[in-house]
Amino acid sequence: MTRVCVASHHTSFAALLADEEFTRIASDARCLIELRVDRYNDPREELLQQALQRFGPERCVVTCRHSAEGGGGSVSDTERASLWECAARAGAAFIDVELRTLRAEKTLAARLKAHGSKLIVSYHDFVHTPPTGQMTDACCDAAALGADVVKLAVFAKRVADTAKVLDVLCDASLPVPTMVIAMGEHGQWTRLVAPRWNNPAPFGFARAASAEGTAPGQPVWEELLKRYRYAEQTPQWPVFGVIGSPIAHSRSPALHNAALVRGAQPGVYVPFLVDDVSVFMEHVAPRLGVKGLSVTLPHKESVVPLCAHLTPLAQSIGAVNTVVRTDDAWVGDNTDAAGAADALQEMLGDLTGRRVVVLGAGGAAKAVAHAVVARGGEVLVCNRNNTRALELARGVGGRVVQREALPGLQDIAALVQATPVGMHPRVYESPLTAAELPSGALIFDTVYNPPVTKLMALAREAGHATLAGSAMFVRQAAAQFTQFTGTSLPLDVWQRLDGEV
Repeated sequence: MTRVCVASHHTSFAALLADEEFTRIASDARCLIELRVDRYNDPREELLQQALQRFGPERCVVTCRHSAEGGGGSVSDTERASLWECAARAGAAFIDVELRTLRAEKTLAARLKAHGSKLIVSYHDFVHTPPTGQMTDACCDAAALGADVVKLAVFAKRVADTAKVLDVLCDASLPVPTMVIAMGEHGQWTRLVAPRWNNPAPFGFARAASAEGTAPGQPVWEELLKRYRYAEQTPQWPVFGVIGSPIAHSRSPALHNAALVRGAQPGVYVPFLVDDVSVFMEHVAPRLGVKGLSVTLPHKESVVPLCAHLTPLAQSIGAVNTVVRTDDAWVGDNTDAAGAADALQEMLGDLTGRRVVVLGAGGAAKAVAHAVVARGGEVLVCNRNNTRALELARGVGGRVVQREALPGLQDIAALVQATPVGMHPRVYESPLTAAELPSGALIFDTVYNPPVTKLMALAREAGHATLAGSAMFVRQAAAQFTQFTGTSLPLDVWQRLDGEV
C-alpha cells in the first residue's frame, strides 16, 4: 500500500497539536504526517518529541528544510541537525534531508539511520525542470549517500517539462524507490498516479483541506485517497484522463472516478493541463500508460491530426472529444454530438424542421451543429470570427447570422451557447445580453461549471426556458466511459456528486 503523507502547514507545534483535522489524519492507517519543523516558530526538541508521541513516531516524516530549498529559514544548520537526530532517537519513520546537506555533512546519514529511521534525500528546484541527466545524477548521488527514498521536486512550466520527468520515472536503473514531483498544474499528474511506477516511493504528499499546501499542486489528502484511490493503485491500473487548457474547472475527474469506484473497476482518471497537445499525445501519454482521454477546449480540433484513425462521425465533424489507445495508436471519436442532440430532444422533442442558433464555431459548436442537422434541424451560426462561422455554416448546410440580428430572428427553437464564455472562474461573463436573445428560444449553455451560468440567469429573468450544460456533459461522458471501460456509467453517479467541491 502506498500511503499519503499530509504536510503540516502550521506555524507552530502548538497549532499542529490543536488541529482536529490532523488528529483525524493520524487515525487513518493510509496516512503519514509530515512535521515541517522549519516552518514552526517554536522548533524545540521537547515539542518535536511531544508531537511524535502524539501522532506516533512510526507515522511521522520529519522535515527541517534548508532555506535555499523552500525552508522557513528560522533554524540554523546546527539546529536542524540536532532536530533530525532527536527525531531519529524518538523513532520517526522517515527523516527528510536535502541532497545539498548530505554532500556537505558526509557522516550525517549514518548518524540518522543508526536509530532505525529511513532517510529521504530530497532535491528541489522551484523555478524550472532541470535536464533529465541532471535529475538522474541527483538520484544516483542521493542513493550513494545513503538514501532509502529519493525525492525530486521540480517546477514544470509546460508539458515538455513533464516529459523530462517521465524520462526519470521510466528509468529502470534507479537504485532506490524514487518520487519525482513536477510542481505546478502541468505536473499534477505526477502526484496523482505515483504508485503506478515499478519502484514507487512508499508515500506521496498531500495537503490538509484547511491549507494551501507546502508546494504548488498538492491535492487534498481525502481527495487523493477517495477520488484517485491512491492507496489502491498498482502499476497495472489503466490511466484515463481529460486534456485541456484550462483544466481545473473540469468535473470529468469527479464523474469518471466516481463511476470507476462504483463499479469497483481498476483505473484512475486524471486532469492534464496541456499547452502542447502534440507533445502530450506523442511523448507523455503513451509512456504514462494512458488508455483513453476526454478532450476539451482548446484541443478538440488540434488533436484530430494526431489520431491514426477517426470514426466517421468525428471525421465529418472535424472535431474530437474522445480518444482511445488501440494497437499503439490513437482513435478519435466525438460523443459531444449525440450528447447535445439527446439533451435538446429531451426538451424540444423531434428536431425535424426546428431552427437552432449555434453560438461559436469551435469544436463544441461543430459537434452541436452537425448533431442538429443530422436529426433534421436547421442551423444558424453566430460567431465573432465571421470566417470561422462561414466555414461551419457551409459544412452543415446552414447559414451565418450576425449578432445584431439575433433579437429579430423568428421561430428559433433554441440558442446553443458553445463557447467558453462564462466558464469557471470567469463566472461573471455572458456572451450575450438578455436583449439579444431570440424571442421564445430555449437557451442551452454547454458550459456546465458553474451549473447556472450568467447567460442562463439572464435568460431566466427574461422568461426563457433554459437547459444546463450538465445535460450534455453527462451524456457525452457516459458514452466515453463505455469506450474506456466497456461498461455503462451508473445513471445516478452525477446526482450523487451534487454539491461536491
